Amino acid sequence: MIGYYGWYKMKKILIVDDDPIQLFTLKELFKEFGSEYEATFVDNGKKCLEFLENNPNPDLILLDIMMPEMDGWEVLEKIRQNSIWNDISVVFLTAINWDETEKYDRLCVSDHIEKPYDNNDFKKRIDIVLKKK
Repeated sequence: MIGYYGWYKMKKILIVDDDPIQLFTLKELFKEFGSEYEATFVDNGKKCLEFLENNPNPDLILLDIMMPEMDGWEVLEKIRQNSIWNDISVVFLTAINWDETEKYDRLCVSDHIEKPYDNNDFKKRIDIVLKKK
């Protein structure tokens, strides 16, 4: 469903994280944000790719890095290799110390948010990425 909030289109966000507690927390957080976003939640990389194959592109993907079977880097690689998906903004949502992966940030993703995160900062960061689109 594509909705509208006031005069602008709701922003579609796909959240990919294998941790059920993290997904629950993010669902509650997006409820607090109100109708500004249309958020969809999946719990692994394969479901992320299936969603992309069967739905219109989201405006943003929040992507966990450390997931079993297919980690965030593998998912990102498949997204960037597909000409239909490669312009989707991706933000890594990760518990990894970002100093270890910062060099990849500039090449592949729009931003990164380290877990645990401050809810207000989280919203500001995703809004910045969405405004750049």
